[in-house]
Amino acid sequence: MALRTAILATAFLGTLATIYHLSSSTSQTSFIMPPNQAVAVSLSSAQNPLTIKVTIRNDSKDKPFSFLTWDSPFDPQAVNTGVLCLKDAETGSTIEGPGMKLNRMLPPPRDELVEIAPGSSATKELGLKSPWIPTDGKKYQLHMRGNWRAAWTKAKADVSDGELEAMGSDGTESAFESDSLEVQLKE
Repeated sequence: MALRTAILATAFLGTLATIYHLSSSTSQTSFIMPPNQAVAVSLSSAQNPLTIKVTIRNDSKDKPFSFLTWDSPFDPQAVNTGVLCLKDAETGSTIEGPGMKLNRMLPPPRDELVEIAPGSSATKELGLKSPWIPTDGKKYQLHMRGNWRAAWTKAKADVSDGELEAMGSDGTESAFESDSLEVQLKE
């Protein structure tokens, strides 16, 4: 009985040490945006009613903004991973998406990095075609929110292989949230 208690206590302490290690090693991703760095995400309508334009604007006067597209507004899977939020414009009820979790090949490839120069913006069209998105002709409120998986206030060429592999950051704000866009979804 004493041996069993000792084994359980050792396992419990080992678990606590692992949790502490994981939480302390991931705390670096909880960061504050420097005062001279401002990034904004906005949505606008596109030609096709099942497509929206996503714009990411870097308002910094002197620093580029580089980010990994995974789980960002520029991720082709943003519609299904929970980055896109959808509400019925009339009732305010939330339309739940699948919240897919994707297994991706690590380390991230360099072509998944986007750089936005100081005072510039980048725009991408995002298709809203997915089985969970209603196409009944009603109006819906869309917005995007999440956390940058990795972001830096430097040119993407200056992001080291180690930083990319660690999907780290240099102090850039982790959270993003776009403005809201009302659209009528129909095929």
